[in-house]
Amino acid sequence: MEDSKAGNGTRYRVLTRAADTPDGSYSVEVLCRAAVAGFSSELPCSLPGHVHRSQDERVAVAAGRLGWIKGQERGLLQAGDTLLVERGAPHILFNADNSSDVLYSISHSPGGPLAEAFFEGLAGLGWDYASLDRIHPLQVLVLYDAADTLMTDLPSFLQPAFEGAHCMTVLGRLLSLPLRPHLPAFYILGFPKCGTTSLASYLRAHPGISGISGMPGHEAFGKESHFFGGMLGRGAASSATLYRSFFPTVMTRWWAEVVRGVPRWLCFDACPIYACLPYVAACAKALTPNAKLVVMVRDPAAGVFSAETMLRNMGVDLPWSLTTPLAHGTDAAGHSSDPRFQFPADADEFWQRLQRLGPDEPLPEDMPQRFYTHLHSYLMAGRFADRLQPWLDAFGPDNLLLVDYKQFVAQPEATVRQVLTFVGADTSRYRFKQQAARMVGQYKGARMHPEVAGWLHANWFADSNAAIACMLAGGKPQPEAWP
Repeated sequence: MEDSKAGNGTRYRVLTRAADTPDGSYSVEVLCRAAVAGFSSELPCSLPGHVHRSQDERVAVAAGRLGWIKGQERGLLQAGDTLLVERGAPHILFNADNSSDVLYSISHSPGGPLAEAFFEGLAGLGWDYASLDRIHPLQVLVLYDAADTLMTDLPSFLQPAFEGAHCMTVLGRLLSLPLRPHLPAFYILGFPKCGTTSLASYLRAHPGISGISGMPGHEAFGKESHFFGGMLGRGAASSATLYRSFFPTVMTRWWAEVVRGVPRWLCFDACPIYACLPYVAACAKALTPNAKLVVMVRDPAAGVFSAETMLRNMGVDLPWSLTTPLAHGTDAAGHSSDPRFQFPADADEFWQRLQRLGPDEPLPEDMPQRFYTHLHSYLMAGRFADRLQPWLDAFGPDNLLLVDYKQFVAQPEATVRQVLTFVGADTSRYRFKQQAARMVGQYKGARMHPEVAGWLHANWFADSNAAIACMLAGGKPQPEAWP
């Protein structure tokens, strides 16, 4: 199968079809010819970075030089070399020597919904559009989603289609609203950059648990509704009807409980900003009074820096950075004289507005810009103990499970089973399989300056960290959880 009519692009040849193997696995031979453009202009003969949700991928090179990027690792394969890409691992393959061809095979186990038809579809689209890099972006999104594959980034060629794809997703959910009677049984509240994406991925592997009906091809909007953050409008965050549109249809529940025999099907919303916004607890209580709450915590200073790194990698022009040294000295009030931590008076006023906001009131018009780009908001969000108090007041301590990010990384299976038990899922139906970390920070050599980290721990987070350490220890006073 050629992806160009001129025969100078990429050739795909099916070696083994999924229908002919006991486990549904398949393999395809790929010939990347010299000077073939990739979806990334810097990576010849590359597809968009992606994650296979349910398939392991094995790559074997027969000739040439194949470059690979897997998470934060990168390397080079030559003739005779192989690479295993575990399900859940973000990755890209490309021709490392664009002056010559590279020949390699890809095997997927199990095959997934489309199996080898994914490559047949890819070649067909390339043929229609003359080359892969000219395919209409929406068709790429649809093909990836049909193959249970998630894009890990949004390349420049997809930017114009993002809003349209989002609107199509919202419209489809609203049109099927009569089939969507469910609200979440539990929340993964946050905090940002604490492993919420990875935990959500592990939980969705349970046959009786579903996340939101998210946007195809987008890792964040595939798991996070952002409903209480105004995703459907500033005045819509109190509508149970509109919130139902984010969750699966009755067919999903029927399939889990009737066909698969799960005793109790559950759905959840995993949105890391919910724990940060002080008004959300009252909104969630009004719509889902019996919901369980799962909260992930980590060193808040490290979390703020991880958020900064993510925003910069997305192209957000931030007026602050935690990478430079601390400006020493204090002002008359005893506060740091470092300009980064000299906040205007309206910063506290904005936070107070959020705290006073009632469940039925419209969200502040300036909230997205103020919350997502101002350092003050990230520091306030990192005071975990303060942010959790409204949730404890609304739902009670028995309905809140605190998960330490360090424990989750060290013992993922034990942590996932603890969460499943807490939310009332049947743990006997869960088969754990190690997954690669999701939405891993791409630091590219950047690091938070040690002086800044030390100052934040001592001046912004000390009392909150001590309170969180006490909660993690079951109410027993402990030293600070971090650093």
